[in-house]
Amino acid sequence: MTWRHSGSHKVSERDESVGFIHFGPFEVDLQGGELRRHGHTIKLQEQPFRILALLLARPGQVVGREEIREKLWPPGTFVDFEHSIATAVKKLRLALADDGEIPRYIETVHRQGYRFIAPLGVTSVEPGARTSADFVISGAPLTGAGAEVAGGSKAVRRGQTPPPPRPSWWRRWWAIALAVAALVAAGYLGDRRFSSPTQSPSGPVRLAVLPFLNLSGDPQQEYFSDGMTEALITELGRFSSLRLISRTSAMHYKGTTKTLPQIAQELNVDVIVEGSVIRSGDKVRITAQLLDAKKDQHIWAAGYERDQHDVLALQEELGRDIAREINAQLMPTSATHAHPRPPVSPEAFQSYLQGRYYYNKRTEEGVQTGLHYFEAAAQQDPNFAPAYAGIALCYLDLGDNTLPASQAMIPARKAVTRALQLDPDWAQAHSAMALLELAEWRWASAEQEFKRALELNPTDDATNLEYALFLAQAGRLDQATSQFQQALENDPLSVPLSSAAAIPAYYGGRYNDAIDQYQRALNMDPGYFRAIEGIGVALALSGNYAQAIQELEKARAIEDVPEISGFLGYVYGRWGKRAEAAQMLRNLTDRAETRFVSPADILPIPLGLNDKEEAFRLLSQACELHSDNINALRMDPIFDPIRADARFQDLERRIGLLEPGPSSSSSP
Repeated sequence: MTWRHSGSHKVSERDESVGFIHFGPFEVDLQGGELRRHGHTIKLQEQPFRILALLLARPGQVVGREEIREKLWPPGTFVDFEHSIATAVKKLRLALADDGEIPRYIETVHRQGYRFIAPLGVTSVEPGARTSADFVISGAPLTGAGAEVAGGSKAVRRGQTPPPPRPSWWRRWWAIALAVAALVAAGYLGDRRFSSPTQSPSGPVRLAVLPFLNLSGDPQQEYFSDGMTEALITELGRFSSLRLISRTSAMHYKGTTKTLPQIAQELNVDVIVEGSVIRSGDKVRITAQLLDAKKDQHIWAAGYERDQHDVLALQEELGRDIAREINAQLMPTSATHAHPRPPVSPEAFQSYLQGRYYYNKRTEEGVQTGLHYFEAAAQQDPNFAPAYAGIALCYLDLGDNTLPASQAMIPARKAVTRALQLDPDWAQAHSAMALLELAEWRWASAEQEFKRALELNPTDDATNLEYALFLAQAGRLDQATSQFQQALENDPLSVPLSSAAAIPAYYGGRYNDAIDQYQRALNMDPGYFRAIEGIGVALALSGNYAQAIQELEKARAIEDVPEISGFLGYVYGRWGKRAEAAQMLRNLTDRAETRFVSPADILPIPLGLNDKEEAFRLLSQACELHSDNINALRMDPIFDPIRADARFQDLERRIGLLEPGPSSSSSP
């Protein structure tokens, strides 16, 4: 007979044979005083665990506060019982990823106490062995994805929102109740001590923030949970001992059924943050938990509730708490706000998050919708810097697409100037300023702004991509390649980044290497037309005109943007098919009658036809309109046939490409 000691009480093998209770993805080891999720121990202090045991002893029944007080504190103890009980229940809910307003496990009964409402199961354990044979008192299996209803469970991750379990009040689950009650009465749980301090990791910790779950039950609130995920990634990116996975890669796991170890392997991370968001009126509730990603082991959990006016301060607090918990250096990578960010109007913050949601789609319609919401946010709170930065980024995206870049730059500069006046440390404002400075061909100033933006937010996928492109356009191909590699380490699943990483090889004339990199992007998303377009252009410059046409037509079938027609005309011209090239030119001319078409999109056609006069006319127009494509003048091999012309060198000088560059080691 095996004995376990706690005080003077002894427990026999028979007591141990009913020692594990299951609900959802959780298992309670009554003898060991442990709570586990998917087999991994969750840190839970003594009093919250004892309350859990009391509730499990009487499932479906109200356990009064007075009874909890008597069980947890001996006579003569002088404490604020109401506050202590409420605090212990709050910690218990955090460990279970439960919510008091929409409970799945622990229901608050007003002015009475608490009630456990989820179906239970029990595991029978023979002496000396711990088996996984489950039987469920309620008659329905609890194991598997269908039973996982806690935050971060597989059922929720695949996009399902299980309804709150309906308690069967007439069932007493007497076998479980007797076992738990006997252990509680015996005092085993009262003497159990909890000590599992977080170990300090050595070196930079690689961390991913998975998309926060929207627990509001309203799909229209997805923008809010996505926005809070992005905000937390931005906040955590400021800590020097953390290596953050960027938003683009993290969002790939929205609704995923993959396990944490699978995600950890794919992203090469040590720690994962999971969380949920609920909005109720003007209140925001966030529950977050920190997990050892490779072991799927719980490390820490916390819950926060704030008025929406204080949501920016909430983001900062959550970021600091997570960094502190994993023993990151609490020294941001750069100077941060000397004071907390000012409160923001809830209406403005909501509009801003909707703006980010649509802007992140990176489609023309998405950017235009995002601009609408950013402008609304600026009107609702004229002192909210992120709204103005969003306005600037939208105008910069629309430039060269729906309107000339030179026109888009005017409202963009006005908005970004206002953003930096309100908040000099807002990373996206510096990113927008970098693009504006580059559009004005102030290369050194642009690089300073890129570096400042990445100093403030190293994980921003768009800024990393744009800075790497800047380096490539400036002719610093080795640095560009290094920047792309570094960005891909933090954003390995970003298809646009993976596709753009082919640019240094393309500029360097290594067309096969460029095609290989474009293909890596297509392996992640076979429909990404930019990568297909890139392959087509690289094939054309290799002399493989027939296959180049096939690839470009494939890209045009996915997204019929003007520049693809321009490249088709270029290939037909190089191939000697002048009639087909002329047809592509007519297509673009007709399109220009109903919407803006940049001269830079038409420019490849005269280059393919070796019509230098028309090429220089379009180049001059592109410079007047400050087209983005003009920045590639020095490096793009498509310009090689006219590079020796004095007019070309005048254009290079005009846009600063023949002046000393932003780096002492090379020109721009």
